[in-house]
Amino acid sequence: MDNITLISNQIGSKLQEIIRNKKLSQKDIVTLCEKKNIKISQATISNALHKPGSMSLSTLIKICDGLDIYIPDLLSSDPLESIDNIKSAFILDSSDDAYSGYLGDFHAYFLPTTNTSSKLVHGYLSFNPDLGTNRCIATMDLDTGGRTSNNEPIWKHYTGNMVISLRQHCAYCTLISKKLGEICLFIFEHDYLNNSSLYCTMANAVTSSAGRFRQPTVHRICLSRCELSDDAARLLVGELLMINDKFFISEKKLDNFFKLNSISPEFRKKIENLTAQPTNRYYMLSEKSLQTPLSATELSGVEFEFAQNISLLKSYSEASPNNKITMETENILFNLLKGLAKKKSKDV
Repeated sequence: MDNITLISNQIGSKLQEIIRNKKLSQKDIVTLCEKKNIKISQATISNALHKPGSMSLSTLIKICDGLDIYIPDLLSSDPLESIDNIKSAFILDSSDDAYSGYLGDFHAYFLPTTNTSSKLVHGYLSFNPDLGTNRCIATMDLDTGGRTSNNEPIWKHYTGNMVISLRQHCAYCTLISKKLGEICLFIFEHDYLNNSSLYCTMANAVTSSAGRFRQPTVHRICLSRCELSDDAARLLVGELLMINDKFFISEKKLDNFFKLNSISPEFRKKIENLTAQPTNRYYMLSEKSLQTPLSATELSGVEFEFAQNISLLKSYSEASPNNKITMETENILFNLLKGLAKKKSKDV
């Protein structure tokens, strides 16, 4: 059996599996194709499913278009390279109204995952239809801030896709760098925008940290239609920190905040009214300062006791069990970036 026959059988088998799970008859497939102005007969479909080796490429494309199937998924056995197209809650067709306002170019900003730099990392993220499949293709180019031996900037390039889930009200963007062996996942809230274009949003990102010691990392990433100056980007830092609706600030840092000339008397008075209320005293403790050096082979009784006590102590802390991107964060982000854009246009 040659490779072509093997590929044809694989395509035919996966196609039959999808149709079987969707509980579709051959007549149903014809009807679905007709709704998309795709002309194909039931006899052609029957022949394609029972004799995949004789199926032409044009027939395969028609059936896949009618069923919203991504053709490369029929060839891939790697779950990381495909999306389960049996689940109807996933919107795969980028011409669907769900994608309206989400396609196009964005600037991406996030805090560096190492302590070597305080400047925001800046990248370019695009969502565009794939001409062959009409799936939403995602590409990102990221300026690492590093330099080659020839003093050329070092960029990272990622490709992937964006998929919208109606049930979860979320958009999922998967980006892969085969060169680096890295996979990133962005998740952000989805809503129907109708005739509007998404101006900005905050996403949760799951990545590996930069630097010498790679570690799994969760952080926030801002997607914005407009590019920010370095001064404007500094205002974004507070929204990129992993903060819920409540956050803690030391008295010393609050005093430094009040020294800023840009703080209005009204905002200062609001803070003073809030901090004038009697509150509990909080302590800042770190895992590193509490734990003893752990044995490379096994935990001794003392080391186990310390680990147990630290874990128990942490369960009494004020740490949140999760970090949600709230509607308040989205509203603040929108007002901040819109205000910066207006200020920039006035200054020009």
